[in-house]
Amino acid sequence: MAHQNPQVPQHTSLMWILSTIASTGYLSRMTQWKSKLNLPENANLDSDEATAKLKLGLFSYPVLQAADILLYHRPSIVPVGEDQLQHIEFTRTLARGFNAQVGQKVFRLPWPVISPAKRIMSLKRPEHKMSKSDPDPKSRVLITDSPEEIHAKIRGAVTDSEPGISYDPERRPGVSNLVEILKHVTESREPSEFIAKDNADVSMRAFKELIADEIIIALRGIRERFQELMADKDAKRLRSEIENGGAKARRKARLTMGDVSQALGLTSLILTPEEAARNRERRLAIARRELGSALDLEYNPFENEGPNSEDEFADEVAFEEGDKGKTPRTE
Repeated sequence: MAHQNPQVPQHTSLMWILSTIASTGYLSRMTQWKSKLNLPENANLDSDEATAKLKLGLFSYPVLQAADILLYHRPSIVPVGEDQLQHIEFTRTLARGFNAQVGQKVFRLPWPVISPAKRIMSLKRPEHKMSKSDPDPKSRVLITDSPEEIHAKIRGAVTDSEPGISYDPERRPGVSNLVEILKHVTESREPSEFIAKDNADVSMRAFKELIADEIIIALRGIRERFQELMADKDAKRLRSEIENGGAKARRKARLTMGDVSQALGLTSLILTPEEAARNRERRLAIARRELGSALDLEYNPFENEGPNSEDEFADEVAFEEGDKGKTPRTE
């Protein structure tokens, strides 16, 4: 569902509502604003340096991220990188807090799905995560890069002067990052240490060429699809996809905000009981359809966090299917 967030005003509406229950103490412990301002992880709002640099938009950004997650038919599963787990925990806290505040299970608590490729590091600074916001374009591989660009970037990846290939993220971060990249683009199930041993006697130059070739193969279909879309000079197809996606997003967002408004007693925005019932049925059908898909879930970082997810999901489904007068079981 490709769309542009500014086309969906409910993002900011839900953000404002969630901000009324968001704790500044919790937000002050989030790491994103500290890393963006180059502050230490233990920085807090008592620091003069932090308060001088920090702006509300950056500080409250996790609330907007939570609204982005919760706005569309209350997702149960959210694919994220390992560095985004803190944001999912925060989103769960807001969803749980809102449900408790209104006495209804309006939001389902999202669970993260972690990709096996949890964290790919920068080609130029292998101690840091690969990021599209890095000022050095040679630090990352883009899915739209040409084969020549991919070869050039991998050839220029920082390694070390030690001969051979081995896996030791502490001692050889650059080489270990290349091993990780090779593991994931080939979808190998072997441990990274075994992959390094298989290539132990390969020269660094040949190893980099091998990795570049595998990346090109892995991204070929995506890049061809991108070029196909870009070949349309008028971008009619792309615009059509975005417009259709925007219309779908707005419909789903209106359903969510209708239920949120009803739970809060905002009568000017309230849906009729019949509309609310239809909304619940549609959401339930969507959830059943989407949760029926096979998922490659590596692990659940919250699996020891209290009631198991199956009980929690069953509870929510039972509430949505039951009478409006029923009181949901408290968590």
